Parts: sequence; structure tokens; C-alpha cells
Amino acid sequence: MCEKPKSGPITEGEDIDLARAVPEIDVIVGGHTHTFVRQPIIANGTPVVQAGCYGAALGELVIRMEGGKRKVESYKLHTIDDTIPGDPRLANAVDAFKAETSRILFAPRGFAIDEPLAMIDRDWSNSFFDLTASMPLGNLTTDAIRHAAKADVALNAAGMVRAGLTKGNSGVQTVYDVFLLAPLGIGVADQSAGGSLVVVYLTGREIKNCLEFLLIGNPNLPGQYFPRVSGMRFRYDLSRPKFDAVTQIELGDLTRGYRTIDISDKSSTNLYSVACNLYFGLVLISVSRKAGVSLVPKKRTGHRSNRAPRHYPKGRKAGLICFPRKEPSSRIRRCAVLGPIPRWRSRNGRLSCNISRRCQRKTTGELVRW
Repeated sequence: MCEKPKSGPITEGEDIDLARAVPEIDVIVGGHTHTFVRQPIIANGTPVVQAGCYGAALGELVIRMEGGKRKVESYKLHTIDDTIPGDPRLANAVDAFKAETSRILFAPRGFAIDEPLAMIDRDWSNSFFDLTASMPLGNLTTDAIRHAAKADVALNAAGMVRAGLTKGNSGVQTVYDVFLLAPLGIGVADQSAGGSLVVVYLTGREIKNCLEFLLIGNPNLPGQYFPRVSGMRFRYDLSRPKFDAVTQIELGDLTRGYRTIDISDKSSTNLYSVACNLYFGLVLISVSRKAGVSLVPKKRTGHRSNRAPRHYPKGRKAGLICFPRKEPSSRIRRCAVLGPIPRWRSRNGRLSCNISRRCQRKTTGELVRW
């Protein structure tokens, strides 16, 4: 992983640290940070390269050994676009994978993988290096989480949004384009692709602690931890000490208006429902323990939650999020935590749990468009 600076050559990153620490490595081909390294980085004599992401480029590095030393003969990133004819065998293989994905993931929810779903009149950026440009998409996805879970607040990080939306020639966005916004993970109540959402109850101070961690971020993943929020707004000053940058949090929205909440250590009596992706929630809890800051997931009653946060089963539409109007019975929630993971099936727009006959309670789904 290479840390891309705002300007100038790349000089920092875990790949570079590795090259400095282990000079015996001949070449390091990086990934994960999606960095397009246009010129090879020579760290302690070791070439460090990376060809961006999503198959947009093919890297070609030629090195020559001279007396046991490495010398870069040439390095180039070849752009991969529609001007390059595809390999028919690979194209057939991709078509087969798409058909199977559509059959398993999208067809049961009433969609096809290439079906048009929305229109856009401009690109929706997902750049981690330009957080202002990616703010609309970050806000939209977080709004969807809050609306789907019916929570007071939703939290997300810029890096949890995995793709942008490209207008192209027509502006048409397919089911798969929208699915790519948040494709990672696997369901808990529904074992299909895409992570589950969870809802917990936190104090104002604990919401502040979440924001503090996200604002500190990770220097090796610049911008990816930046907080995206819904149902709230906050003020912060990065010149202040760590874990004390947030100075004000207000709950609400542009329609209802905003109200300031207590973020002091004395705010333990007021609880707010907070929704997020399950994976993201686990990261927040893990880091809070290591950092020694308070973050205790609670039930609505204020009692500490000793079980997993409340999970919402995914519904019958892909590219949309479907959640029950009414929560499953407490029996089903207990089964989900203590017994086998329930599988939710869609039958004529209704969801049913097949854990056992006693748990088979049906609930009508509500579609929430992203």
C-alpha cells in the first residue's frame, strides 16, 4: 500500500516501509489502496509499483540483475479500455459468471444484473482524496442506511462506499452499478451477498467517540475513514488534541431542523439509535477498546447488549434494501443469536424464516430506494 500525497512523488506507505525493512525482496507489487503508480518507487533499492484498480491499467515492469543488484529497465502502465478487443474465451467466462450471479442474487429479488435502475446527469465521485467531491454519494448511501433501519442516526466511513457512479454516454445505471456501492460482506439473517445493517443505542458522548476515531483515520488509507453521517451534523477542529476534535453534534435534518445534544461525560441518560453496516460496527467497537474510549452498545432500555446487535434481513430486491415494517418476533431474534442462523426466503413479496415451525412468522417488506 502506498500513501498518495496531495502533490509530489509518493514517499510513504506500508509497501515502502516493507522495502526498507526487508532489502532482500526483489520487487513489491502493491494493491488495496488503488494507487496508480506512474513511475516506479525505488525504496532501499527495491522497486515498488502498483497498477491502480478495477483492471483499468496493466503494469509492465522489466528489471535486470547486475551483479546481484536490481536495475529497472522500463516500467509502464498500459491503459485498458474499449479500444482493446476482449479475449472471446474470457468474455464467455464473464458472461457465464454474470448469468449465474443474476440467477442467484438478483432474480429472486425481481431484477436482472444488467437491468436499468436509475438515471444520473453527472458523475457521482467516490474519491477518497477529494472528500468534497465524494460527499454527495457518501451522504446518499448513509441516508439510505438510516431510512432503511429507521434510526435516529446513521454512521458510515468514506471507504465503506466501494464505487462511484459514472454517467457515461446515457446516464443509465444498472442494478449491478448500484449494487457495487456496498457489495462487501454476507448477510446474517440472509446468507446472500452484501453486509447486514445493525442498530444499537449510544449516548451523545459515544457518538462523539465514534466520530473522533474516524477523524483520526489511518495515514496509510488517507480519506477512507472520514465519517459520513445522516440524521446529524457536527463541528470539529483537527488542531485540537486527539479524541477531542469534535466540539458540537446536532441531531435532525434540513426538513425538521437540528437540535444540539449533550456530548459531555454526563450524557449517559439520553440514548440515540445508531445504524451502520455490521462490519463497520465491529471495527468501531474493536478500536474503541484498544483506544480506551467509551463505546458500549446498548438496547433501547439502556441495558448493555450482551448479544449481537439487531440484524435486519435483506429483502427481495437487489439494488434496493428491503426491511420488515415490523421486527421479527423475539423468538426469531433469539434463534438468530443463540441457535442456527436463520435463512430468510422471499415468497410473493413476503419474508419468512425457516429456522423452525415455531419461528415462522411472516412480515411485509418495505422497499427503500438508494
